[in-house]
Formats: sequence, structure tokens, C-alpha cells
Amino acid sequence: MPSLNYATTLLAAADASIGGKTGVNTPVATNLIGVFHQPKKVYIDLAAWRTLPVRELRSGLAETIKHACIADAGFFEFLERNMDKVVTSEGELVLDREVCQRIALHNCEIKYGVVEKDELESNLRQILNLGHTAGRALEALSGYELLHGEAIAIGLAIQVRLAEQMGFVSSDEKLRVIALLQKAGLPTEIPATITDRMLINKMYTDKKVRKGLIRFVLQEGIGSMKRFEDGSYSTPVEERVLTELLEKVRH
Repeated sequence: MPSLNYATTLLAAADASIGGKTGVNTPVATNLIGVFHQPKKVYIDLAAWRTLPVRELRSGLAETIKHACIADAGFFEFLERNMDKVVTSEGELVLDREVCQRIALHNCEIKYGVVEKDELESNLRQILNLGHTAGRALEALSGYELLHGEAIAIGLAIQVRLAEQMGFVSSDEKLRVIALLQKAGLPTEIPATITDRMLINKMYTDKKVRKGLIRFVLQEGIGSMKRFEDGSYSTPVEERVLTELLEKVRH
């Protein structure tokens, strides 16, 4: 059945409306059931963003920051300079038209550029999962009380710390990513109600898991992704390493 997508949120404009995924969430995990079905057209109406609660607007900014981390250092710097023209730290929606237009356009360009090369997520499209290994687990564990972008923001903070630990980003780059998430008003810490054991167990339901090993996609600096020796954009991470990392995150 031919379909059109009309994105009424920034989250949809940045992510869900583009790429043809029709996945649904379940109590077990997020976005595991569905098919690929590309829309004939996608419409983005910036006026709709003004109708959003600030929390929903911020949720979409998480995917926007993710795209900048993946593919465009210049876009990341633009967000650093202009985040307060979208939303202030006090939660006031500003939504400068020129800034929002650039955000809408760059989100589409970055995601479309990836999906065009790997529609069915055989390898490259995995990079769009940056922050999602832990993020989707947190979203499900919260009973979906965490909005998608809020969970992904925490997941981005976890992966950038892991990327630093593995030598793919510098300490300064890690701090910049976390600072930008916080400037957007997004959480970067694991909720106290979710234990490390709960989080690790839930990450085993991630779609990237192979041979019983949790896999992460990781930044290489800001604006590019690490491609590993076997050509894959994801790498297995031992549970011991994750346990040690999560303990550091909480302290």
C-alpha cells in the first residue's frame, strides 16, 4: 500500500519518517517487529514543532545530535553554537526558523545518505544505531516512561565513554558530546531505578547481538564512525568491560 509520512514531531522529522522502517515496540524490546516499506513522500512542517511540549522537542534533538556525531562535524559545531536558538536550558522553545530549517534538512540528508546505500541494514545502516544498544534497553526497562530521545541521549553518553575507553574519541570529544546533550536539556545518566545488571541483561535483546555477544557501533571522533577490521560497523563488547564502564558512569 503506497504511503505518505507527515512528520508532526522533531523526532519523526529527524528519524522515524525517513528510511522505511515500520517497526513496533513490545514489552520485550523496541523496534524488533516490522518490515521495510519506503514512503512515497515525507512532509516536514516546522510549524508543527511549535505545538510540541518541550520534552518532546528535546527528544527529537537527541536523534539530531546523533546524526551530527555520525556524519558531520560541522553540523555538530552548528548545534553547539545554536542550541539555545532552538530551546533554552530553562525549557523555553525558541525555534528560530533558519536554525530549524537547517536541522530538518541535515537530518534528512544524513539519514537518507545512509539508507540509500544500505536499506535493509546489512552493515552500514547499523551506524544509525549509535547510542541505541543501551538506549533501546533503557527505553524498554523504563516501561517507555523515558521518551525515545531521552533514552537515546543516555545511550549516546554511554557509547561515547566506551569509545573513549577504546581509543576512538579523545577526552575532549567525549565531553563535547555529553555537554551538547545536556545543553539540549537531555539526560545523560542512567536512572537510579535501573541497575547495571538489568541494563546489561536487556542489551542482550538488541538486534545487533551475534553469537551471544552484545555489539556496539561507536564514534571515531566527531562526525565519523569506526569501521572495524572485518569491515563491520559494530563490534562485540565483553560483558566484563560493560560492567566496569557502567560502574564508572554512576560514580
